Amino acid sequence: MKKAYALLSRNRKKVWFSAALNALFLLLLLVVTRPYFETNDDITLAGFFNLSRGTQDAWTNISNGLFGVIVGACYRLTAQIPWYILFLYGAAFFSLTTVTYVLLNRFEGWSGLMLSGVLLAYFGYECYTAVNFTKIAACAGAAGIFLIYDSVRDGRAKIPGIVIGSLVILMGYLIRPEEALAAAVSTAAGAFFLILRIRREEQKGRRLRRLGMYVLSVIPAVLLIAAAKEYDTFQVKSSAGRTAYQEYTTARSNLLDYDFPSYNGHETEYEKLGINQNAWTLYKGWNFYDPDKMSVQVMQEIAKFQQERKIDKKLVKDFIALYPDRFFRNQIFLIYLFVLILVILYGSHSAEGVASVLLQIFLLGGLFFYLFYAGRYGVRRVDVGIWWGGTLGLLVVLDQKNIHFNPKAAASVMLFALIMNQMTWAPHYRRQTVNARLEDLNKQNYVSQMSNDTDHLYICLSNCYYPAGAYGPFDRVPVGATANIITLGGWATKSIPYMSVFQRYGIENPYRDMIDNEKVRLVADSPERVLTYLHDYYDADCTAEKVGTIGDHNLYVFHS
Repeated sequence: MKKAYALLSRNRKKVWFSAALNALFLLLLLVVTRPYFETNDDITLAGFFNLSRGTQDAWTNISNGLFGVIVGACYRLTAQIPWYILFLYGAAFFSLTTVTYVLLNRFEGWSGLMLSGVLLAYFGYECYTAVNFTKIAACAGAAGIFLIYDSVRDGRAKIPGIVIGSLVILMGYLIRPEEALAAAVSTAAGAFFLILRIRREEQKGRRLRRLGMYVLSVIPAVLLIAAAKEYDTFQVKSSAGRTAYQEYTTARSNLLDYDFPSYNGHETEYEKLGINQNAWTLYKGWNFYDPDKMSVQVMQEIAKFQQERKIDKKLVKDFIALYPDRFFRNQIFLIYLFVLILVILYGSHSAEGVASVLLQIFLLGGLFFYLFYAGRYGVRRVDVGIWWGGTLGLLVVLDQKNIHFNPKAAASVMLFALIMNQMTWAPHYRRQTVNARLEDLNKQNYVSQMSNDTDHLYICLSNCYYPAGAYGPFDRVPVGATANIITLGGWATKSIPYMSVFQRYGIENPYRDMIDNEKVRLVADSPERVLTYLHDYYDADCTAEKVGTIGDHNLYVFHS
């Protein structure tokens, strides 16, 4: 134990030591668990860059265009390497190493190691095993501002830390702008604490100078973000296809990402737009791409049906009834509580320390209330990023002079945290996912069967799209793998890669153009809902014929 302490004391302030600790933890996770995409959003985003549709585009409504330029260039260099996950892992590793470095430098002895170990046990898993670009963007956004706080907390600006912190924030912003900024804002306890203590630490004539230094420390990050935003805007305006996609996906998002108005209670309004209940069910189920019936203008009209939510007693009661229980279901919230308890026990008990924590709790509560009010609540990957930022903000308030853990206590806390999180890890242990991996390989085989049949276009209902679940983070998606496989909806709808698939087969309206088209195969469990849709809108006499199967789903063609 003495040798371990000597090693820690000797090297804790060195960058390589923090990187080595994170590398060891990453290795542990890769050996014990099987990384997976938490949602199909990642495989969709990667599809913009990896040439799987046969066409690339750098711009998406999810990430900044510069991210697409960089990742897309790497895929053009060679598509044999899964560049997308390497960039996400690189961002996560750099961000978590940054946090570890700050903690080991601020907290002497075993305390810094204990805090780093607890954070890695929980948030390391969220970045490296349950992979999602939203969480990794949040990881970077909060880690970057955390480093900037540390670089100015003693009243002297450390330029390298400010520069690196700004670059880490930019890294998160490029991956998912909104989430990176939300996570950075969630660290507000740190900003409140540094600002409020100026009065106690500085003489009256020097207080504005200290505040000015704080403001200047975030200017590099602001300028980098502004430049990236300007470049992203330029990318959109430079392409008619991107402009059309931006307009379409904004209208689509206002419906499907928030609150798609129910059919019941709005029958008259829907009928005026030419939408019956069967059509509504298809659209609600993400099978909405009928450019004639579900245009941008129609989606904007439907959005007007949404009942405007009012901030009243009922809304507040509904929020309170829902959220305390939901918070405790999120493991990162438990880490936030753990650090909050440490702050209560060992933090700065000054007025500014207490005020900073209370202000942050109020801010986070307001942020979650806004998401609830907007109808964008209960998205776990978003909540994880907010609690991560909140946790790092509390760590700024934690007093490094007060907290001291001996080796046994530190090891016990880390071991307890690791054991408690095994309920989350366990379903994704490698030995537990053998069958799931075989299922993925089967799905890859089905994708290959369709992909090799270039004479046909496979249009899939949203629940029958095999590529969404076939490929893991480190699987190489073959070039052109989905160049003839497409869905009837999704957030990529109307994008340049998405439209290239239809254009390849001369399709303008996938619903209308699948009738009497021997090139088209509908992948579905049953054709009935689509057949009813075609009867209602395009051909009252058309029939469906089953022409084969692919995996668990059937293949259909339609005849007039």
